[in-house]
Amino acid sequence: MENGGTGPSARGSRFVPGSTPAVLLVSLILLAVTVAVYAPLAHNGFSSLDVGRYITENPHVRAGLTPQGLVWAFTSFGYASNWHPLTWLSHMLDVQLFGLAPRGHNLMNLLLHVANTLLLFRLLRAMTGFLWRSGLVALLFAIHPLHVESVAWVAERKDVLSTFFWILALGCYLKYVEESKAGRYLAVLAAFALGLLAKPMLVTLPFTLLLLDFWPLGRLRITGEKASLSLQGAAVVLEKIPLFVLSGASSVATYLAQKKGGAMALGETIGFWAGMGNACISPVRYLYKAVWPLGLAVYYPYAQWRWWQGVGAALFLAGLTIAVITGIRKHPYFTMGWLWFLGTLVPVLGIVQVGSQSMADRYSYIPLVGIFVMIAYAPAARLDGLRVVWKRALCAATLALVGGLMVLAHAQAGYWKDDITLFSHALAVTEDNWKVHNFLGSAYYKAGRLEDAIVNFQAALRLKPGYIDAMNNLGIALNAQGKVDEAIAEYREALRLEPDFALAQNNLGTALLEQGKHEEALGLLARALPLMSDNADAHYNYANALEVAGRLDEAADHFSRALGLDPDLAEAHLNLGVVRRRQGRIEEALASYAAALRVKPASVEAHFNSGLVLERVGRTEEASGHYREALRIDPAFEPARIRLEGIAKKTGGGPNRE
Repeated sequence: MENGGTGPSARGSRFVPGSTPAVLLVSLILLAVTVAVYAPLAHNGFSSLDVGRYITENPHVRAGLTPQGLVWAFTSFGYASNWHPLTWLSHMLDVQLFGLAPRGHNLMNLLLHVANTLLLFRLLRAMTGFLWRSGLVALLFAIHPLHVESVAWVAERKDVLSTFFWILALGCYLKYVEESKAGRYLAVLAAFALGLLAKPMLVTLPFTLLLLDFWPLGRLRITGEKASLSLQGAAVVLEKIPLFVLSGASSVATYLAQKKGGAMALGETIGFWAGMGNACISPVRYLYKAVWPLGLAVYYPYAQWRWWQGVGAALFLAGLTIAVITGIRKHPYFTMGWLWFLGTLVPVLGIVQVGSQSMADRYSYIPLVGIFVMIAYAPAARLDGLRVVWKRALCAATLALVGGLMVLAHAQAGYWKDDITLFSHALAVTEDNWKVHNFLGSAYYKAGRLEDAIVNFQAALRLKPGYIDAMNNLGIALNAQGKVDEAIAEYREALRLEPDFALAQNNLGTALLEQGKHEEALGLLARALPLMSDNADAHYNYANALEVAGRLDEAADHFSRALGLDPDLAEAHLNLGVVRRRQGRIEEALASYAAALRVKPASVEAHFNSGLVLERVGRTEEASGHYREALRIDPAFEPARIRLEGIAKKTGGGPNRE
C-alpha cells in the first residue's frame, strides 16, 4: 500500500516530510523524463509569433537588463496588449545572459517547466501524503502534449513564469496553514503579486485556495445533511479578501491594457451569445484534447458555433458538475479537481473575447492539473481491494499512457523547430485556418520562397475576404517580385477597408517612393509614423523619403531614431552615411559606413560609399582597398571597377595595384 491518506487533516499534521529516498527518486524520474521529452528545444529557433514584439525587435529587451528597461517594463501599459512587467524583465535577463541566440531562451523556458513540475510534486506530496499519486500528477503535467506550447514558445514565457509563482504561492499558503503567522500570509501575497506581474491569468488563485481548504487541507468541511459554513469556515473565507482585492485590481488593469492594445476588438463584433457559446464549448474541447491529444495546433480559428452545440456543451458541463458535487463526501478530490479545472479556465474562456482564437493549448497549463488530480487520486481502499493481476494491469496501462504521451509531446515540441514546420503542421490538422495561412505565407517570404508565400496569402484571403493583414503581406510579396503596381493595388484595398492601417500606409508609401511619387509617399509615411513610433523600419522609410525631398537634417534625425530602435539595421547606417556625406560631414559619414560594415561586412554598397568619401578627401589608397573589397564580394559590380581604373590612371598603376 502506498503511504498516504485523505489529507493532512487526517494525519494530525499539515505536512508530510519530503526528504526521503523515494521522494528523491521520483524527483529524478520527473527531471529525466521532462528533459527527454523536451530535448528538441535545444535545437529549435525562435517562432515569429510575437517574438519580434517580445524580444528580437523590442529595443528595451534587446538592451538586456538596464535601469531604463526596468522603468519601461513597469510603464509599458498596453504594449503587446498586456501589462506583465516581470515577464519583460525575464526576457531582458535572457538577453543579458544569452544574447539573441534562441537556445538559451528555449532552455530557460524548459528550466522553469522543470521547476514547476518538481514543485508541484513536492506540494501535492506535502498536502496529501501520497507519493506515487503526487508523482503521477506531476508527470502528466510535465509531459502532456497540451503543455508543449507553453514551454516551446519563447514568447509564452509568461505561462511558465507565472505558474512558478502560482505554485510557490500555494506552498507559502501551506506554511501559513501550518502556523497562521502574518509573515507567512505576506509571503502568500508576495508570491501571488509576482505571479500576477508575470501573467494576469492567475487571478483565480484565491478561489483555488478555497478548493484546497476543502480538499485536501480539510479547513472547510461539510456537516449534516446540508452544507453549512462554520465560524471557522467563515474565517477561512474572509482571510482571502486581500487576495481577492489583488485579483480584482489585476483584472481591471488587464482589461484596460488589452483594450488599449486592441486585443479586444473582435469581442466587440462577435456578440454576447456567440462568446457565451464558445465559453461553453471550449472546456469540452480541452477535455477531449486532454484525453486524445492529437491534432494540436498553434492556432484554432474562432468558429461561429450553432446554438445547439453551445446548449449541449453547457448541459454536459452542468451534468458533470452536478455529478462531482453529488459525490463530494465520497470522492472529494473529484470535486476539487473538476472545479479547479473549470475555475482556472474562466479568465480564458472567451466570455470577453480577446484575440481571434477560439481556444489555445497554452490556456490549459494550470487548469489541467485539476483533471490530473481526478485521475491520480483514487481512494486507497479501492486499490487495496484489487487483485494483484488487476493492479499489474493498471500499472501496465499507466506506463503505456505515459509512454504514449511522451512520444506525442516530443513530436509536438519538434514542430516548433521553425515557422514553416510549425504552421504547416497547424494547417495539416485544422480546417479553414485563414490566420495560419497568413503566418505560413510570412514564413515562406522570410525564407525567400515568394511563390509559396503568395499562394498562402491568397488562400488566407479566399477563406477570409477583407483580411487586411493578408492583403498587406500579399502586397509585400508582390513588391518583392517586382510587381509594384499589383502590390500598390493590394495596399490601397487594405487602406480602403481600414484607412488607419499603419502598416499598409507605410508599405504603400515605400512603394510609391520607388516609383518616384515622392510627395504622396512622404504624406503616407508621415501619417503612418505616429502609429508606428516604436518601429525602426517606419523611421527608416520616412527618413528615406525626407532625404529624397532634400530635408537632410530631418532625414538624419529619423535614421538615428531607427538605429536607436534597431542598432543592427545596416541600411539605416548606410543611408545615414549618405546623408552625412551630402551635408559635408565626412568623418561622420565614414563612421556610419564603418558601422554598416560591422553589422553587415559583405555590404558592397557600404564599401563602395566608403571608397567614394575616402577618394574625395584624397585617401586614395584606403579608397582602393574598399573598391577591391566590393569587387571581391561581387566581381560584377562595375562602379567599383570604374573607380579603381580611374585611380589607376591618376597614379599610373593598374587596377589591381596594391
